[in-house]
Amino acid sequence: MPQRDQHPRPIMDYSYYDTNKGFLPIAPNHAMQFGTALPRLLQRLAYCNPSFGPPLLDKLDLADGYYRVPLSSTAALQLAVVIPTDVGSENLIALPLSLPMGWNHSPPFFCAYTETVADMANSHTPHVDHHLLAHTQIYQEEPLTFHSAAQVLGTTTLPPLQYTDVFLDDFITIAQRPLHMPAMNNLLHALYNVFIDRPSNTRRQLVSAKKIQQGDATLSTKKRILGWDIDTATMTITLPEHRLFALRQMLTDMIQKTRTSRKKRRSCWVCCAAPALPYMGLHTPSLSSKTL
Repeated sequence: MPQRDQHPRPIMDYSYYDTNKGFLPIAPNHAMQFGTALPRLLQRLAYCNPSFGPPLLDKLDLADGYYRVPLSSTAALQLAVVIPTDVGSENLIALPLSLPMGWNHSPPFFCAYTETVADMANSHTPHVDHHLLAHTQIYQEEPLTFHSAAQVLGTTTLPPLQYTDVFLDDFITIAQRPLHMPAMNNLLHALYNVFIDRPSNTRRQLVSAKKIQQGDATLSTKKRILGWDIDTATMTITLPEHRLFALRQMLTDMIQKTRTSRKKRRSCWVCCAAPALPYMGLHTPSLSSKTL
């Protein structure tokens, strides 16, 4: 499966021999709450206490995702796959030691782990500074007050915002000063308590070092969150340029036709529903009908 700015990801076809249908429905499906992660974040942003200034955002990406959750030996045998090799060579049998892509139980089991991390991070338990805390921050000047055009719906009686959410393996923290660094610290401790990463392990570190170097984990008022560019100082949310281009192309193609597929309509729905976001206290200046 191709990925933007990343290597293609292998996905096993566990539906061909009805493998997915053969498992008991015991996976914790209620743990999959990522579909409403963005509305939860935006609601807390819109109703924060304006006296503490613009909230700061950061992202932590879990390296290796599903491969952080181990499988039992029985499950590994049941999820074994055949890997074709060159012509004339014998096929290989691969036994997954962790959650594989393509198994319909992988998402709920994985979300059970990541939602636990978010719950622990939101418990606000004080910790000593995590060894990665200083490395995540590429310091830069951030505005201490909201832009004059920003609309904030929260009251001055509320405590400073401190909240962590997760979308699959993307952990997002939104917090106001002076709780921004403690919130980040709580998330790091929660991650390393749930996903045990021993020092003797030769695999990549738990938190993606590449994303840290790119500044994703740096607390900032401007951050790309779940495909949207959010600015907490101006309280605006916009689409990145590459998504705007794709949306324009899609709408242009749809306008010239008398009918279109349900899949295309659904792919447009999130972008076209963006004008409803001002009702949450956020503006969408680049998503007006005139711009489109």
